[in-house]
Amino acid sequence: MIPSHPARAKPDIVMAVALGGSALAVYVKTLAPTLLMADAAEFQFASYLLGIAHPTGYPLYLMLGWLWSHLFPLGDAAFRINLLSAVCAALAIGLLYALILEVLRSTLPAVRTSLLRATAAISTLTMAFSRTFWSQAVKAEVYALNSLFVVVILFLLLRWSRSDSHSQRTLYLTAFFYGLSLTHHRTMLLFLPAFALFVWLVHRPTLSNVQSLCTMLVLILFPQILYLYIPLRASATPYLHIELAPDRTLELYTNTLRGFQDFVMGQMFRGELGYQAPIAERLAMVARFLLNQFGAAGLFMGLLGVLRLGIGRWKVLVLLGLSYLALVAFNLFYFIGDIHVLFTPTYIISTIWIAVGVGWLLEVAGHLAKRWPRAGSVVCYGIVALFALLPLSQVWNNYPRVDKSGDYEARQWAEGVLSQPLPEGAILISNDRNEITPLIYLQYVEGIRPDVLTMFPLLLPGDEYSNVVRVIDGVIDLERPIYLVKPMPGLEIKYQMEPFDSLVEVKGPAITGEPEYPTDLPLDYSLLLIGYDLEADTPSQGAALRVALYWEVAEGLGEDYHSYIHLVDEQGNVVAQSDHQPGGAFYPTSVWQREEIILDAHVIPVPARSAGHTLQLLTGMYGYPSLEPHGERLLFGRTRIKG
Repeated sequence: MIPSHPARAKPDIVMAVALGGSALAVYVKTLAPTLLMADAAEFQFASYLLGIAHPTGYPLYLMLGWLWSHLFPLGDAAFRINLLSAVCAALAIGLLYALILEVLRSTLPAVRTSLLRATAAISTLTMAFSRTFWSQAVKAEVYALNSLFVVVILFLLLRWSRSDSHSQRTLYLTAFFYGLSLTHHRTMLLFLPAFALFVWLVHRPTLSNVQSLCTMLVLILFPQILYLYIPLRASATPYLHIELAPDRTLELYTNTLRGFQDFVMGQMFRGELGYQAPIAERLAMVARFLLNQFGAAGLFMGLLGVLRLGIGRWKVLVLLGLSYLALVAFNLFYFIGDIHVLFTPTYIISTIWIAVGVGWLLEVAGHLAKRWPRAGSVVCYGIVALFALLPLSQVWNNYPRVDKSGDYEARQWAEGVLSQPLPEGAILISNDRNEITPLIYLQYVEGIRPDVLTMFPLLLPGDEYSNVVRVIDGVIDLERPIYLVKPMPGLEIKYQMEPFDSLVEVKGPAITGEPEYPTDLPLDYSLLLIGYDLEADTPSQGAALRVALYWEVAEGLGEDYHSYIHLVDEQGNVVAQSDHQPGGAFYPTSVWQREEIILDAHVIPVPARSAGHTLQLLTGMYGYPSLEPHGERLLFGRTRIKG
């Protein structure tokens, strides 16, 4: 894939290998040494076990990961999958040099070859050490391989466009790699319009030839057979089958045609797609991400590159620009936590634009050199030297941010959890899937406590397991020991809990009987105060008054509210109060369910000046931070303070 001209192929091959090798050395130096959290852990165990990962499945990656992790016995299995990302990223970097050089030579033929090579090399290093790309090269993730596909396909398309014969063989190879890329990351679908339009603009007869079209279609569709990996391996993937009881098993993958379709189309993520924030806010996010990669100088060079392509290579600009805009447009309306990594292909395109922008400056300087040779040469090499500061600054700034060479946190934490003296068949629950994946790795890859069940919210679509409380409610009747992987303040509104070393044991429901003092006081249409418990009818001055409110949910509240209890004297003055968010961050009012009864406990310090007084107990709710009242202010009881 390096330029085929014999006179210049050899140094270009050497440079591509040197750049890829240098990048690989840095990636290995900063590589995560073992098990990680979140998706990285999932890819580590799913690849090694030849199992199933989250939608859309990534069958090609999992098969490559299995082969890689079993062929090269280096470190533990997790390390090997991390290393696969480094290798894919390094290959992408080596080929990116060839891609950038291809664009520079066709766009700026007047610039000396040595300067173009230097510009291409520095631009390639700029991508290699950009924050997001580098971060994905040091851990088990899918984006390094996706970047490799983007570079390969763009290079083949540009090589095809420059050949006089417009070789069908090159185009067929492009179609095959594009089809293969679709078995890895479905966002590659977004590039199809740009790719097709570019082919049409360069050589229209190609898309008018029915035989060529059919051949390309077959080559794109044929690799999709790899998706059969998912139903074929589903039954052999142990963590997809959660046996809660002998007659009750949760199947995390439905092995039917509809289940397969929903899985590969990422149906579970459809709720994340839509208009959920102002466009201006999302565009600002895009600009911020871009600045984080290349800085203001890089952005300026990129804009120059866009202008230069528009002047002389507008068809290439159409290819790159439409590809860029398609992915950015999708990401503007896709709301996931790690959206920044989905922009990685746009950074590849931005790097090409940056290279062309610098090349344009060299072109202008070259015109000066014709009149003032010495000054022109100084300017040219000065531009290259200044440009070289960009990747150097990236290494300086990004190294401490992306370096994972000392990251043992996930392994130490997960081993600590599974080393606890948990009873046989215990259930471990987290509110965060990212904490569960390293536990699954240890269970199924290293055989540590496979008897323990691990569960988290949204392990199945729908409302049944929509949050951590729904997960606990779904298993609390099984009479199996239940443990939280960490303290979750606020869940005491639903459960009795006790510390268990670093874990928390769920002992049972918080409400075990009727309230001590029944009431029937509607806060509004959504909540009813059905009673309360009072620890002491006549608390002493300076002591703490403990009050537990029983809220019955009539309708979903939809928002997060704070509750309060005020102690009010005969003149209507608030002499003491307690405010908090019932349920905390783990079970706030916005997710309370209809017909649910919540135990909302307050502790109110009794001021000394209240001795001998009878105080009213008032409660209510309000939004925070707006402090807007929600519903009525309820007088629900009185208490006399001992002198």
